[in-house]
Amino acid sequence: MEELNKEAENGLNAVQGSADKSKMISPEDASDKNTVKEQAKNFLEGLTN
Repeated sequence: MEELNKEAENGLNAVQGSADKSKMISPEDASDKNTVKEQAKNFLEGLTN
């Protein structure tokens, strides 16, 4: 666990590691996109029409 914590200190967190924060997608970038739930709903509605 200590090793994981030390590695996380080098980046954003243990999962993102040394990822470039400026290149990551933020919620604002995705605000005009459909969610998976919306896409599935639209797909299923298309099957019945």
